[in-house]
Amino acid sequence: MKNALQDLQKQYPFENKLCSGYLDGSISIWFDEPKYLSEITCEYCQKPMLYSCLDQKNDWKRVALCGEKHCSRPRPILSHKEPTKPKQVNWQDYGLSEIEATMSLENYRFKSEKSLLRCEDFITNPSRRLWLFWGEVRAGKTHLAIGIMKRFYEKTGQNIRFITHSEMYFQVKEVCKNGGEEQLLSKFANIPFMAIDDLGVLRGTPNEIDMTYELFSRRFKRNGKTIFTTNKSPEELEAIYGARFMGRFGEAGSMQRFTRRTETAQNSIYA
Repeated sequence: MKNALQDLQKQYPFENKLCSGYLDGSISIWFDEPKYLSEITCEYCQKPMLYSCLDQKNDWKRVALCGEKHCSRPRPILSHKEPTKPKQVNWQDYGLSEIEATMSLENYRFKSEKSLLRCEDFITNPSRRLWLFWGEVRAGKTHLAIGIMKRFYEKTGQNIRFITHSEMYFQVKEVCKNGGEEQLLSKFANIPFMAIDDLGVLRGTPNEIDMTYELFSRRFKRNGKTIFTTNKSPEELEAIYGARFMGRFGEAGSMQRFTRRTETAQNSIYA
């Protein structure tokens, strides 16, 4: 089997090659560094299986492949086909400006790997639905919120929306003239992931407070994930929106303070 594997490696290097072929009919597989599985034998030739490829149809999990040259087990049809480029996303459709669309987790400067893992956990952990980013201006709050939101979309394909708190309020206020506020609030409430920027920038009028709390409550009940960014402290927000509003972050979320310690250390999360 080693000779057969060596022949395959000479003709088609395993690393960084996307191969099209079949194991159960027709699937695409990505070969990585091959490993032998002595504990698993091929049902066709009873030889140790080769643990060498990833099955795209099964969430890229590794699958076993027999490397025996004369085995009658279906073998992949190898090719030098390059990986397909991911579909281009028009982030402006989700509320991002041209500059904001360039923000991502890849170009965010984290203090440590632990901080990145916390972001990934927020995306995948259903019990974490709220995150408040508060602190100084130009400390990276908006950048990180957008990066997490985009990663959520890339992982799930579900709908997302970035919007400033003031823009959201004035949109609701505008449709109130025609009695369409219920439809718009329901639309916002049903978006799986929202990043709401600059919470508390308005004056805290009764109408604005009522709208904010109504949307907040609806999204909370529907288990939507929401990141708020604000320059105000939790105490200042509580004075505007009340203890019940802020208490939700203790139930299903957390609060993260951002500080711009030095000019070169902006865009860093200090967990």
